[in-house]
Amino acid sequence: MTIKLIAIDLDGTVVDHDLSISPLVIEGLQKAQRDYGCKVIIATGRMFPSTIQFADRIENSNPIISYQGAMIRHKLEEKPMFHQGIDLSTARELISVIQDNNYHTNLYIDDVLYTNFMNEKAWYYKSLTGVTPVHQPDLLEVLTKDPSKIMIIDEDCDAVMANLKSQFEGRIHICISRKDFCEIVHPDISKWVAIEELLKLWNINASEVMAIGDQDNDIAMIEGAGIGVAMGNAPQHIKDRANFVTKSIKEDGVLHALNEFIFV
Repeated sequence: MTIKLIAIDLDGTVVDHDLSISPLVIEGLQKAQRDYGCKVIIATGRMFPSTIQFADRIENSNPIISYQGAMIRHKLEEKPMFHQGIDLSTARELISVIQDNNYHTNLYIDDVLYTNFMNEKAWYYKSLTGVTPVHQPDLLEVLTKDPSKIMIIDEDCDAVMANLKSQFEGRIHICISRKDFCEIVHPDISKWVAIEELLKLWNINASEVMAIGDQDNDIAMIEGAGIGVAMGNAPQHIKDRANFVTKSIKEDGVLHALNEFIFV
Protein backbone atom coordinates (compact mmCIF):
# COMPACT_ATOMS: atom_id res chain seq x y z
CA MET A 1 0.00 0.00 0.00
CA THR A 2 1.39 3.41 -0.99
CA ILE A 3 0.87 6.13 1.61
CA LYS A 4 0.45 9.62 0.18
CA LEU A 5 -0.75 11.50 3.27
CA ILE A 6 0.29 11.22 6.92
CA ALA A 7 -2.07 12.83 9.45
CA ILE A 8 -0.50 13.43 12.85
CA ASP A 9 -2.07 14.42 16.12
CA LEU A 10 0.08 16.77 18.22
CA ASP A 11 -0.20 16.33 22.00
CA GLY A 12 0.77 12.87 23.16
CA THR A 13 1.72 11.86 19.62
CA VAL A 14 4.32 14.33 18.38
CA VAL A 15 4.39 16.90 21.19
CA ASP A 16 5.40 15.61 24.62
CA HIS A 17 4.19 16.92 28.01
CA ASP A 18 7.03 19.45 28.13
CA LEU A 19 6.01 20.69 24.65
CA SER A 20 9.15 19.21 23.10
CA ILE A 21 9.33 17.34 19.80
CA SER A 22 11.93 14.64 19.31
CA PRO A 23 14.57 15.64 16.73
CA LEU A 24 14.36 12.10 15.35
CA VAL A 25 10.63 12.46 14.77
CA ILE A 26 11.14 15.83 13.07
CA GLU A 27 13.81 14.30 10.83
CA GLY A 28 11.53 11.37 10.00
CA LEU A 29 8.58 13.58 9.05
CA GLN A 30 10.79 15.74 6.86
CA LYS A 31 12.25 12.65 5.21
CA ALA A 32 8.73 11.31 4.48
CA GLN A 33 7.89 14.54 2.67
CA ARG A 34 11.21 15.14 0.96
CA ASP A 35 12.23 11.64 -0.12
CA TYR A 36 8.94 9.71 -0.27
CA GLY A 37 6.51 12.36 -1.56
CA CYS A 38 4.15 12.13 1.41
CA LYS A 39 2.05 15.06 2.48
CA VAL A 40 2.17 15.55 6.28
CA ILE A 41 -0.72 17.37 7.93
CA ILE A 42 -1.30 18.32 11.54
CA ALA A 43 -4.73 17.31 12.86
CA THR A 44 -5.23 18.65 16.37
CA GLY A 45 -7.80 19.81 18.87
CA ARG A 46 -5.68 22.87 19.58
CA MET A 47 -6.84 26.29 18.46
CA PHE A 48 -5.23 27.43 15.24
CA PRO A 49 -2.86 30.09 16.70
CA SER A 50 -1.29 27.58 19.08
CA THR A 51 -0.49 25.10 16.28
CA ILE A 52 1.73 27.39 14.21
CA GLN A 53 4.79 27.01 16.44
CA PHE A 54 4.68 23.23 16.00
CA ALA A 55 4.13 23.42 12.24
CA ASP A 56 7.20 25.66 12.09
CA ARG A 57 9.26 23.25 14.20
CA ILE A 58 8.62 20.36 11.85
CA GLU A 59 8.98 22.72 8.86
CA ASN A 60 5.49 21.89 7.63
CA SER A 61 3.76 24.28 5.25
CA ASN A 62 0.56 22.32 4.56
CA PRO A 63 -2.88 23.46 5.77
CA ILE A 64 -3.49 22.80 9.47
CA ILE A 65 -6.54 20.99 10.86
CA SER A 66 -7.45 22.53 14.22
CA TYR A 67 -10.37 22.67 16.68
CA GLN A 68 -10.91 18.88 16.36
CA GLY A 69 -11.56 19.28 12.64
CA ALA A 70 -13.78 22.34 12.74
CA MET A 71 -11.22 24.42 10.83
CA ILE A 72 -8.70 23.94 8.05
CA ARG A 73 -6.45 26.92 7.59
CA HIS A 74 -3.08 27.64 6.04
CA LYS A 75 -0.79 29.53 8.40
CA LEU A 76 -0.08 32.18 5.75
CA GLU A 77 -3.75 32.80 4.91
CA GLU A 78 -6.12 35.11 6.78
CA LYS A 79 -9.28 33.09 6.14
CA PRO A 80 -9.91 29.37 6.68
CA MET A 81 -10.26 27.00 3.77
CA PHE A 82 -12.98 25.25 5.77
CA HIS A 83 -14.86 26.09 8.96
CA GLN A 84 -17.86 24.51 10.64
CA GLY A 85 -18.73 25.99 14.02
CA ILE A 86 -21.39 24.97 16.51
CA ASP A 87 -24.81 26.35 15.61
CA LEU A 88 -25.24 29.62 17.50
CA SER A 89 -28.60 28.80 19.07
CA THR A 90 -27.26 25.44 20.30
CA ALA A 91 -24.07 27.09 21.53
CA ARG A 92 -25.96 29.71 23.52
CA GLU A 93 -28.19 27.08 25.12
CA LEU A 94 -25.13 24.95 25.86
CA ILE A 95 -23.21 27.83 27.46
CA SER A 96 -26.22 28.61 29.65
CA VAL A 97 -26.25 25.03 30.94
CA ILE A 98 -22.48 25.02 31.37
CA GLN A 99 -22.49 28.24 33.36
CA ASP A 100 -25.36 26.98 35.52
CA ASN A 101 -23.12 24.01 36.36
CA ASN A 102 -20.19 26.32 37.11
CA TYR A 103 -17.86 24.45 34.77
CA HIS A 104 -14.53 26.03 33.86
CA THR A 105 -15.08 26.80 30.19
CA ASN A 106 -13.09 27.91 27.15
CA LEU A 107 -14.99 29.46 24.25
CA TYR A 108 -13.28 29.81 20.84
CA ILE A 109 -14.57 32.44 18.41
CA ASP A 110 -12.57 33.81 15.46
CA ASP A 111 -9.34 32.37 16.89
CA VAL A 112 -9.85 34.26 20.16
CA LEU A 113 -10.01 32.30 23.42
CA TYR A 114 -12.48 33.45 26.08
CA THR A 115 -12.71 31.89 29.54
CA ASN A 116 -15.18 32.40 32.37
CA PHE A 117 -12.63 31.93 35.16
CA MET A 118 -9.07 33.26 35.43
CA ASN A 119 -7.65 30.67 37.81
CA GLU A 120 -5.03 27.92 37.90
CA LYS A 121 -6.82 26.02 35.13
CA ALA A 122 -6.69 29.07 32.86
CA TRP A 123 -2.97 29.57 33.49
CA TYR A 124 -2.31 25.86 33.03
CA TYR A 125 -4.03 25.99 29.64
CA LYS A 126 -2.00 29.05 28.69
CA SER A 127 1.21 27.20 29.58
CA LEU A 128 0.24 24.43 27.14
CA THR A 129 -0.86 26.65 24.27
CA GLY A 130 0.98 29.95 24.63
CA VAL A 131 -2.37 31.71 24.17
CA THR A 132 -3.54 34.20 26.81
CA PRO A 133 -7.29 33.83 27.42
CA VAL A 134 -9.62 36.79 27.53
CA HIS A 135 -11.47 36.81 30.85
CA GLN A 136 -15.22 36.97 30.23
CA PRO A 137 -17.27 36.02 33.34
CA ASP A 138 -20.48 35.77 31.28
CA LEU A 139 -19.59 34.01 28.05
CA LEU A 140 -23.02 34.71 26.58
CA GLU A 141 -22.00 38.36 26.19
CA VAL A 142 -19.43 37.50 23.52
CA LEU A 143 -21.26 34.53 22.01
CA THR A 144 -22.77 36.28 18.97
CA LYS A 145 -21.64 33.91 16.19
CA ASP A 146 -21.02 30.20 15.71
CA PRO A 147 -18.02 29.21 17.89
CA SER A 148 -15.38 26.88 16.49
CA LYS A 149 -15.26 24.92 19.73
CA ILE A 150 -16.24 24.93 23.40
CA MET A 151 -14.07 23.17 25.94
CA ILE A 152 -14.68 22.32 29.59
CA ILE A 153 -11.71 21.69 31.86
CA ASP A 154 -12.80 19.31 34.59
CA GLU A 155 -11.29 16.40 36.53
CA ASP A 156 -14.37 14.26 35.80
CA CYS A 157 -14.87 14.51 32.06
CA ASP A 158 -16.97 11.34 31.98
CA ALA A 159 -19.58 12.94 34.24
CA VAL A 160 -19.53 16.17 32.24
CA MET A 161 -20.00 14.27 28.99
CA ALA A 162 -22.85 12.19 30.38
CA ASN A 163 -24.61 15.31 31.64
CA LEU A 164 -24.36 17.21 28.36
CA LYS A 165 -25.00 14.27 26.05
CA SER A 166 -28.32 13.63 27.74
CA GLN A 167 -29.44 17.19 27.00
CA PHE A 168 -27.85 17.83 23.60
CA GLU A 169 -27.98 14.47 21.86
CA GLY A 170 -27.51 14.91 18.10
CA ARG A 171 -26.73 18.62 18.36
CA ILE A 172 -23.09 18.45 19.50
CA HIS A 173 -20.13 16.10 19.36
CA ILE A 174 -18.16 15.66 22.60
CA CYS A 175 -14.78 14.01 22.93
CA ILE A 176 -11.88 13.84 25.38
CA SER A 177 -8.47 15.09 24.24
CA ARG A 178 -6.77 14.88 27.65
CA LYS A 179 -8.10 13.30 30.81
CA ASP A 180 -9.48 16.67 31.98
CA PHE A 181 -10.26 18.30 28.60
CA CYS A 182 -13.85 17.79 27.43
CA GLU A 183 -14.13 19.22 23.91
CA ILE A 184 -17.36 20.12 22.11
CA VAL A 185 -17.78 20.77 18.39
CA HIS A 186 -20.47 20.62 15.70
CA PRO A 187 -22.11 17.16 15.60
CA ASP A 188 -20.82 16.43 12.09
CA ILE A 189 -17.21 17.40 12.83
CA SER A 190 -14.17 15.23 13.51
CA LYS A 191 -10.55 15.22 12.46
CA TRP A 192 -11.41 12.67 9.80
CA VAL A 193 -14.12 14.88 8.29
CA ALA A 194 -11.52 17.63 7.84
CA ILE A 195 -9.00 15.17 6.42
CA GLU A 196 -11.59 14.08 3.85
CA GLU A 197 -11.88 17.69 2.69
CA LEU A 198 -8.15 17.69 1.93
CA LEU A 199 -8.34 14.27 0.28
CA LYS A 200 -10.89 15.65 -2.19
CA LEU A 201 -8.69 18.67 -2.85
CA TRP A 202 -5.59 16.56 -3.46
CA ASN A 203 -7.30 13.57 -5.13
CA ILE A 204 -6.03 11.11 -2.52
CA ASN A 205 -7.93 8.00 -1.43
CA ALA A 206 -8.60 7.13 2.19
CA SER A 207 -6.64 3.92 1.66
CA GLU A 208 -3.56 6.06 0.95
CA VAL A 209 -3.69 7.76 4.37
CA MET A 210 -1.84 6.90 7.56
CA ALA A 211 -3.25 8.58 10.68
CA ILE A 212 -1.45 8.55 14.03
CA GLY A 213 -3.00 9.51 17.38
CA ASP A 214 -3.42 8.65 21.02
CA GLN A 215 -6.80 9.81 22.38
CA ASP A 216 -10.56 9.59 21.84
CA ASN A 217 -10.53 12.61 19.54
CA ASP A 218 -8.26 10.62 17.18
CA ILE A 219 -10.55 7.59 16.82
CA ALA A 220 -12.37 8.84 13.71
CA MET A 221 -9.16 9.38 11.75
CA ILE A 222 -7.55 6.19 13.05
CA GLU A 223 -10.58 4.21 11.84
CA GLY A 224 -11.00 6.16 8.61
CA ALA A 225 -7.42 5.94 7.38
CA GLY A 226 -6.03 3.06 5.35
CA ILE A 227 -3.52 2.60 8.15
CA GLY A 228 -4.70 3.77 11.56
CA VAL A 229 -1.91 3.92 14.12
CA ALA A 230 -2.31 4.18 17.89
CA MET A 231 0.57 5.41 20.01
CA GLY A 232 2.04 3.06 22.60
CA ASN A 233 0.97 5.54 25.30
CA ALA A 234 -2.66 5.51 24.11
CA PRO A 235 -5.40 3.93 26.26
CA GLN A 236 -6.19 0.33 25.40
CA HIS A 237 -9.55 1.14 23.79
CA ILE A 238 -7.74 3.38 21.28
CA LYS A 239 -5.23 0.64 20.53
CA ASP A 240 -8.12 -1.77 19.93
CA ARG A 241 -9.42 0.48 17.12
CA ALA A 242 -6.07 0.74 15.30
CA ASN A 243 -4.46 -1.33 12.55
CA PHE A 244 -1.08 -0.93 14.20
CA VAL A 245 0.18 0.02 17.65
CA THR A 246 3.47 1.84 17.55
CA LYS A 247 5.86 2.69 20.35
CA SER A 248 5.18 5.45 22.91
CA ILE A 249 5.98 9.11 22.39
CA LYS A 250 8.99 8.69 24.68
CA GLU A 251 10.24 5.99 22.30
CA ASP A 252 9.68 8.06 19.13
CA GLY A 253 6.55 6.14 18.20
CA VAL A 254 5.82 8.25 15.12
CA LEU A 255 9.25 7.45 13.70
CA HIS A 256 8.69 3.75 14.42
CA ALA A 257 5.44 3.90 12.40
CA LEU A 258 7.21 5.68 9.55
CA ASN A 259 9.88 2.97 9.53
CA GLU A 260 7.18 0.29 9.46
CA PHE A 261 5.03 1.67 6.63
CA ILE A 262 6.86 4.44 4.75
CA PHE A 263 10.60 3.79 4.80
CA VAL A 264 10.38 0.29 3.36
